[in-house]
Amino acid sequence: VSSPCPFYWSSYGYGVLRNTWQPGDYDFGSKSIEHITTSHNEKGFDAFIFINQKPSDILCDYYELTGKPGIMPEYAYYEAHLNAFNRDYWVEVDDDTPGAILIDGSYYKSYKPNEIGDKTGILESLNGNDDNYKFS
Repeated sequence: VSSPCPFYWSSYGYGVLRNTWQPGDYDFGSKSIEHITTSHNEKGFDAFIFINQKPSDILCDYYELTGKPGIMPEYAYYEAHLNAFNRDYWVEVDDDTPGAILIDGSYYKSYKPNEIGDKTGILESLNGNDDNYKFS
């Protein structure tokens, strides 16, 4: 585990936030699905344990402790493709085109399949196949 302060939750109604920056190992059921082992390279054990039935309630408990995450502006979702639909076409456009986004030195605008018309674009993908890696 390389994340500082790692957090996980279980379908058994609990969540754990480890208050550590130390490297650790997490084993979620490799020997038995009911056996979890977590350890960090430190002498103490510092953790917050959340008890609740639903994952959404466990997240609410987590947010009560840590604060809710900030919401990124819409353009920030496209570079990481966190919209997760992978159905848009990216067309290279001029920098003054409304909605243009700078990606890897060129400006692009995304178009849904029903909006692209006669433009030539690159279809985004999940796996970066067919020379569309920067749109995956």
